Order: sequence, then structure tokens, then C-alpha cells
Amino acid sequence: MKTELTFCIPAYNYGHYLEQCLRSVLQSGKEFEVVVLDNGSSDGTQGLRAIFEADSRVTWFRNEETIPIQENWNKAVSLASSDWVKLLQADDFILPSAVERLLELIRIYASKDFIGHYASFVNAEGKITRDQQMHGLLPLSLSGKEALRAKLRQLYRFKEPSSNLFRKSAWQTVGGYGRDRRFTFDVSFNVRLMSAVSSVLVPERLVAVRRHGASDGAKLPANLALRELITLTDDIMDRIGPGITLADRSSAIGWTQFRMLELLAQKFRLNKRDAGCLIAGYYTLPLNVLGWPGLFKLIYRRVTYGDLQGKLTQGHGS
Repeated sequence: MKTELTFCIPAYNYGHYLEQCLRSVLQSGKEFEVVVLDNGSSDGTQGLRAIFEADSRVTWFRNEETIPIQENWNKAVSLASSDWVKLLQADDFILPSAVERLLELIRIYASKDFIGHYASFVNAEGKITRDQQMHGLLPLSLSGKEALRAKLRQLYRFKEPSSNLFRKSAWQTVGGYGRDRRFTFDVSFNVRLMSAVSSVLVPERLVAVRRHGASDGAKLPANLALRELITLTDDIMDRIGPGITLADRSSAIGWTQFRMLELLAQKFRLNKRDAGCLIAGYYTLPLNVLGWPGLFKLIYRRVTYGDLQGKLTQGHGS
């Protein structure tokens, strides 16, 4: 089915969320493609197949054996027949009337390869807990080192996987989602896209991102999460190259310090032993004064916007 846009939905044991995800997309009468890839789920996911394949826009695939998440996401994208792809996580959902707007965006920004937008965050029950803070009122075009520096400073963020659209050709150019990282593989993909293609960030909330303690990220060890984030910031600085500044380095360290605090708050609720291992392994990180300006800026932004408490109490890793 050749259309302008494919919603790729990789799913693994999220049957209790997948129905809402699919209905949020299919409520639009527009023409598009939906690819569902069930990664060998053992819950009720497969029971939804007959219901939703009745819609001609939906094509359903299933892996007989569960494969690594990065491979499943890449396989889902490879099955898309459209030029544009939106990878939508199975526990997230599209906000009302947003499908029509997404189709408009890929026509408006036909010269771009990567389109980002914002999200509302919801809890396990689907209730909105907060809205993602937007960068301003106008779309923002970014490319190359400018985009990477904005990412490093946590400005104009292309963040949640469900908050992005990209050309399938761009996905192919950067080699898809890499297996070199487990916790930050989606962010690493965004970084490689931003450094390779032209991007635009649109100040509109079009998707609901679900935060819950049973998410994939929340189950991963905190040490792994922080270690990967540190190597990711190093990678961004390497890509910026000779133009890296002291302020950039401060932002990078401050970002990792802030994420350490977030992870500690999450893990103290969910896994105190994991929190203890994080402290034991990275207790010197908060003592690096070079990162303090960046850390305090992030805390100030989150507190004044009212989203710090929400982030610390959701128990979700991104």
C-alpha cells in the first residue's frame, strides 16, 4: 500500500495499550499505512490482529521468536512502503486530529528529512500529567552542528521516538537504529539523523507519551542508563568537533548530572538496590563543578515549568 506516511508500531507485550494506540491513528479517515510488528508477544497482543486487520490500512506482522528491540524497530521501518515514517511506540497514542496535521507537515516541509514535534505525557491510565515545554511559537529549522549543539544543551529537543517523523531514505542513510546502545539507542539515532540531514522542530503537541513503571526503559539498570548517556554526550561532542566550547562541555556534564538525579529518584521508588549501585559507581559525577551551571539551568527550567516533580515520580526511563 503506497501512501505518503506509514505509522510503524513495534509491539511487545503491550496488548493492553496497543488497542488505544491503534484506534487513535485509525480514527482519522485519511489514507495512510499502518504497520504493526508483534515481537513474539505472549500476552493478548495477537488477539487484536483480526480486529484491526479488518481496516485495509493495517498490515500486521509477527516475529515467531522475540528479537532485540533495535532489530524489531528496524524491521518495522523496513516494512514501510511510504516515503515518510512515524515510529509510534505501542504504549503511546496520537492526540485528536493530529493525524491530519502530520500529513500536512510532511507536505509543508517537503524539503526536510526529519520533523520533530512535542508531546503530552500521560500516566499508565492514559491521564495527562503534563505537557512538554515548547521552544517558542514558530517552527525552527536546524542542521548539522547547530542541531547537535542544541541537543547537547537540551534545547529544541528531538526527544521521544513517537514525537518524530523521518524519511525512510534518511533512516537508511544513517544505518537505522544501532545495536551499540540499549538505553539510548533511540536518542543516538536522532543524533545521527540531526548530524546528517536537515531537520525542523514544530511547536505543536501531537502525541501522548505514556510514562509507566513497566516500560522498557524503566526496567533497565540505572548504571547502564547513565553510562550510555555519558558515552552519548561524548559522541555528540566528537561530532561537533573543533567547534566545541567550554559551555558545551558544561552542558554535557550538567545533562548527565541531571539524569543521574532523575534516575536515582526513579530507582529509589522501583529498585533501591539499583539506586545504590548507581551511587556507588558514579558518586563523583555530581562533584564535577564544571557541570553545575548546566545542571542548575536544567533544574530551574524544569521547576519553573512545573515538570520536575512529574518526571521524578513517573518511574520511566527514556
